[in-house]
Amino acid sequence: MAGRPLSARLREQVVQGADEVDIVYSGLEETMVVAFDQIVERMFEDQRIEQERLHRLAQEEAERKRKAEEEAERRRQADLEAERRRQAEEEAEKERKRLEAERQRAEQGGFVPVRMGPRVMRTETAPIAALAAIQALWGDFR
Repeated sequence: MAGRPLSARLREQVVQGADEVDIVYSGLEETMVVAFDQIVERMFEDQRIEQERLHRLAQEEAERKRKAEEEAERRRQADLEAERRRQAEEEAEKERKRLEAERQRAEQGGFVPVRMGPRVMRTETAPIAALAAIQALWGDFR
């Protein structure tokens, strides 16, 4: 076409460009529709991925919070146990001091401590054992 004049009709088509029907028939419209669908699909996929990411982050945060609460509870229980142990030791020390003071007062009042060997006897059985020993030494069992 170089160097030749264009007909008026051809010139009008070139200058005007393609109309809608030409585009539809050319397949460009189909390409554009497919591209648009892909863009929308990608947009929804990105949104879904972001929602999943946020959900996963929320779950991880909830798990961290649960573990922190469990650790805080464990420490609280350990502190309570340590406090109970300290109080029990304090009470036991008070009782030891009270018993020592009572023993000293008894000895000052003329009490003679008597032991029955290395045994530790219960309150219920100690008097019976003591009476049996006294009977054996000075009483009816001689």
